Amino acid sequence: MNSKIAVITTALLSMLSIPIATALTFNIDFGRDGIYENSLNLGFNETTWADIYISGIDSPGLVSMGFELAYDNSALELLDTTVTGWDFFNILTASSSVKVSGGMLFDTRIGDNILLASVQFKNIVTADAATTLTLFDQNTSGADFVLSNNAVLDTQLLPSSGVNLAQMNVASDPLSRTVIPQPGSLLLLAAGLLGLAIAKNRIELRTQE
Repeated sequence: MNSKIAVITTALLSMLSIPIATALTFNIDFGRDGIYENSLNLGFNETTWADIYISGIDSPGLVSMGFELAYDNSALELLDTTVTGWDFFNILTASSSVKVSGGMLFDTRIGDNILLASVQFKNIVTADAATTLTLFDQNTSGADFVLSNNAVLDTQLLPSSGVNLAQMNVASDPLSRTVIPQPGSLLLLAAGLLGLAIAKNRIELRTQE
């Protein structure tokens, strides 16, 4: 009886010693301003960088990552995709998605705010619309998100329905107008006042004559 209690106690203690994984989340930062957003307004022909991050990775850390980012190619044009912070990576583009994978050779990625990839988009719509950026599993034969202890996180991270990162509202007209810098405005104002003063003097001279 005592031996059974000892076995049960040991099993419970071993379960308690296993660290509880924190919630794993994806975030997106538009414009590289260091702020996570869930929406963005983008005017016609305007471009933006979208940095995709993952947080909540506990020890022993990620040794590989991979995902498919889907978007509406009638509203957005994919201009560029870059991967930094990973020892090796692969990028595969399609008509309305981009697949990104990467891995570490000797180290792991642990913690929060781990940059997975950066994608640059351009608004190409001719009518106002809205599109969602959604992350999916690459649905390949190999696992994508793997810890160094061979634990696979694919199902936990990316359900079959995908993870909606953000909604992009795209407009057929530019949302940001060109603003003349303040020094330029002052120079234009000064030139205008000078012109008025010269014109006034000429009128007064003609009147005196």
